[in-house]
Amino acid sequence: MAAEYANSAVVRIARLLEVSTSGFYKHQGRSVTTRLGERQQRRADLEVKILDIHGESKGVYGSPRIIAELHDKAR
Repeated sequence: MAAEYANSAVVRIARLLEVSTSGFYKHQGRSVTTRLGERQQRRADLEVKILDIHGESKGVYGSPRIIAELHDKAR
């Protein structure tokens, strides 16, 4: 009975949100935490470095100076 109640609740919610129940279950089956791919992780790391350099310069440095700083730090 509890399983049927849970199923009917999903059907009602899906109808209200105008989504399919299969989409709900597919989304529910996904991991709560998503892992970034290697490329996405490198991009996220680079974004953090860029924001740090920009913040350290109090928002003065533009892209040419930020790139130069990144190159200097890579050495």
